[in-house]
Amino acid sequence: MGAFSLSQGQRVFLLRASLISVLGYLSALYLSDRVRIGYDGQDIPCLPWRVFVAWLGAPALPDQLVAFRSVGIAPVLPDGTVIVKRVAAVAGDRIRIADGVLYVNDVERAHFSPNTLRALKKSADAFDRSYVLGAGELLVLGDSPVSYDSRYWGPISSSQVMGRAWGVW
Repeated sequence: MGAFSLSQGQRVFLLRASLISVLGYLSALYLSDRVRIGYDGQDIPCLPWRVFVAWLGAPALPDQLVAFRSVGIAPVLPDGTVIVKRVAAVAGDRIRIADGVLYVNDVERAHFSPNTLRALKKSADAFDRSYVLGAGELLVLGDSPVSYDSRYWGPISSSQVMGRAWGVW
């Protein structure tokens, strides 16, 4: 027997360890293109979680969380900022904003925050309007009353959506 001779048990162990290592590496490659992890570092979070996992390419469905990139809401958030919000309305849904309240299909969904309105230097009636979401449009809201979301900036395009998100902590 040489100095590098292995027993049957050691060879089986090394084979299994090698297979697990290769599978782990291939899984990491697969997931690196499909999953993102994010952290919400705001002083007052818009959702109950601070850590999120996003599955890239998963469809945006009503009442589920989505991760998307901001477009056109600067200077509050620069273009490209990754945001996680809840889908409150989809194409074909009727949106009405009146007296500081947002309604989706005549169901009250959110109130405007006096603090957010003050920070934006606008009154609630500046947002009063009614419209129907078009193809590829989503209305997204945070769960917190002070969330900066679609009630202030309007619908987002489904092309901005990176994928479905889950709060994990």
